[in-house]
Amino acid sequence: MDPSNRPLLTLAIAVSNANASLRRTLAATHADVDEIVVCDVGEVEIAAGLVGEFGGRYVTQPWCDSEGAAANEAIRHASGRWILVLEPGETVASADLRELRARLAATAPDSAYLMLIKGPPAPGSLDGEQVAQIRLFPNRPGIRFHGRVRASVRPSLEPLAILVEGLPYRIQGDPREQDVAWRSYRARRRIELADLESREVGPRPRLLNCLAASFVELGQTAEGTAYYRRVIDASEGPTHERLEAFYGLLALEDTNADLKRRLAMALEGLKTFPLDMQLLCAMGGLLQVDGQWDLALRAYETAFRFGQIDAEVEHLDGLRSVAAECYALSLQLRGDMSAAQRVLEEALAAEPASDRIRRHLLDVLIKTGQRDAALTMLAVHPPATDCLEALRSAVRGACLAAQRNWLAARAYLQVAYQASCRDPICLRWLAVTLLATQEHDDAAAVLREWQAREPLSGEPGRYLEAIPNGSAAAAPTKSPATAESDRQIRVDPDARDAESLRARASADHGRGPRVPAPQSQSQSQ
Repeated sequence: MDPSNRPLLTLAIAVSNANASLRRTLAATHADVDEIVVCDVGEVEIAAGLVGEFGGRYVTQPWCDSEGAAANEAIRHASGRWILVLEPGETVASADLRELRARLAATAPDSAYLMLIKGPPAPGSLDGEQVAQIRLFPNRPGIRFHGRVRASVRPSLEPLAILVEGLPYRIQGDPREQDVAWRSYRARRRIELADLESREVGPRPRLLNCLAASFVELGQTAEGTAYYRRVIDASEGPTHERLEAFYGLLALEDTNADLKRRLAMALEGLKTFPLDMQLLCAMGGLLQVDGQWDLALRAYETAFRFGQIDAEVEHLDGLRSVAAECYALSLQLRGDMSAAQRVLEEALAAEPASDRIRRHLLDVLIKTGQRDAALTMLAVHPPATDCLEALRSAVRGACLAAQRNWLAARAYLQVAYQASCRDPICLRWLAVTLLATQEHDDAAAVLREWQAREPLSGEPGRYLEAIPNGSAAAAPTKSPATAESDRQIRVDPDARDAESLRARASADHGRGPRVPAPQSQSQSQ
């Protein structure tokens, strides 16, 4: 066929008994591709009608214990100049696909492209994890997937002198990632495939990591640990597989009470990957817990200034923002608010779409009483809220509360609250103000509302614990020393913000190594 007459973009999918997920993918993408090819390797061929509904081509192949073979059968039937490979349940935003099409129309077919695949957040997490894989490549003879499991076209690209580049477009992962039963089924199948391929080609690091992750998914952590350790010990140099194994081991050690062991493991990883951003952030958190404040600050600074992300190893989405927050909060805990502000401003300039950095910078402006700057930030980057004017009132009140002007602060904050503003800024600073003015029952009501709205944050619960005994809203009795410590900080949210951010970052870490945010010195003792 004359290349000028060929379709531009073919969507290729291999599917096995996943009609609901397949429908999700086809519904989201069919209007922005020229051709759809679906290869069904399921036990029961039930996808034909669904594929026809979206104008696609339906082919079948018996399951031969190989995810790579199924994908190869799908791309074998593609006629487009470019092939985009998705798994059932994955989607790409329509605007991104349209922009991608325009780019491909003017691009020579001599490169393959990595695309970030973003998984949904795990239960109790704020952000998911993401990993870059080669999912877009030219339709040329010789390009094929290699491997029964974790298959990739990369081995076939080098002989064809095809370069691998990155694209700014994301693939949204399959929502089934949140389904424990489905993940367990997938883990068992991957163990079978990895074991079969290992017997054919030997225990390659890719397969050992697959076995490790699959056993961990099934709760068999001892087996997972052993396979990750085999990858680390057998590999040499800074490979993708070795970094993945370090991430996996650190995640498994997260609940280990032996802090020295966890520090030693993080240090072992940094000897091979000295600028890995995720390892540096994890090390910073461990050093803080160990009371090594200066070294922790240095780890966070290195992560922020020089940290690198290996996109082809699964890592926390928003990791650069986390590194900036950890570094800035470490500076705050050292009392250097101006330096923390500069770090956040620099981070926001680099990532202007980062809501978490913008929120943290707004908190710093409030704490330092920079009312005009805080209000300007709201005006330039208004958050998605129906109560923007009420939020402006809350910011005014919060700035006054930060300066301990409680009565004036209370007026602004109450106005915002009565106008239905339930932003954390309003709830936090109204609660702090009510605690400072000894209105404990009203403070407790606000704190409980905040707690219900932000269940991942431990901050409102700690304020509730600080309410003195004898109040109708008092929490269970605490030791005098602990209660006195709480009373000293309950009207100053700085230290509590540190612990709250630490909890949020812990929730963020997904299945990778925990990336704890800083905590105050009093909290670590």
